[in-house]
Amino acid sequence: MAMITTSKNFINSCRKLSSETVLSIIASIILVFVASFFTPFILRWILLPNIVSHSQDVDFTFRTCADQLYGVCSFPEAIVDLDEMETVLSPGYYYSFSLNIELVDSPENRKLGMFQAQVSPKGISGTPLANYKKTILFRPSFYSKVYTFIRNIAFFPLYIIGFFPSFDTSKSILFTDHFFELSDNPTKTISLELQNRFIQVASADFHIRAHVGISSYLLYNYPTITYSIIFSICFTIYSGLCLLYWSNRGIELYVDEEIDSNEQPEIELTDNQGRPLNPLPYLKVLSSSLFPASAVMKHSKKKRD
Repeated sequence: MAMITTSKNFINSCRKLSSETVLSIIASIILVFVASFFTPFILRWILLPNIVSHSQDVDFTFRTCADQLYGVCSFPEAIVDLDEMETVLSPGYYYSFSLNIELVDSPENRKLGMFQAQVSPKGISGTPLANYKKTILFRPSFYSKVYTFIRNIAFFPLYIIGFFPSFDTSKSILFTDHFFELSDNPTKTISLELQNRFIQVASADFHIRAHVGISSYLLYNYPTITYSIIFSICFTIYSGLCLLYWSNRGIELYVDEEIDSNEQPEIELTDNQGRPLNPLPYLKVLSSSLFPASAVMKHSKKKRD
């Protein structure tokens, strides 16, 4: 019964709301949805760097010799231009540079032995910001030899037709994992160099990866799940703040209505022309009609006098 009465009072209170108040409530609800929708994107923009993980195919080129036909007179080199990628490295983050190369299965590559690879981030003026070198050895290990032997025996027909390479032609090179990007001298290009003139590269992939925290890692690798979680949390918080605000407004309106209902208007006596009258004679007549004994006593007292 009390619940029904409360519901009726609530419905009556809602009917008494002005159009301005109704529009304010609707605007608050829309604002809660809009703020909850855009907050995850703002957090991603704040927490994530411009590049978290990027992979790009690179082509190694070299200078030919003028006095020799098909002569190689420089080391194979590849340039990664960040302006062409339309991105920049975010200052204040550590980055790792790695290179995956696939060589051609040729007699020249089997004789490579040991050589160096170098990566050089360069600034606006073209001067190297750092140089990182790594030694590479294309020589099969004992386990690699055993694996190759078992594979060739198990799939001998495929080995005969040349389906499997005779040696390991792929290599993954990690140059560094602690390159720090500075704001006063940003990186514009990254130069890659294989310091062997006779190497024959079939394909190569260059990888850039930023070192981020656990929150940035989750935002980048699980965007849908993190967006749903952040949206739910923000919607709960914003809805709670909106309910607190309108609860406070509702209490104030309820108190004002109670004060208005408790205040009784003063009754003013007027004549037919609207002029105020003195109520004292009317009160005397009213009291004499209600209490005639007191009127008789007053009349007898006047006679004695």
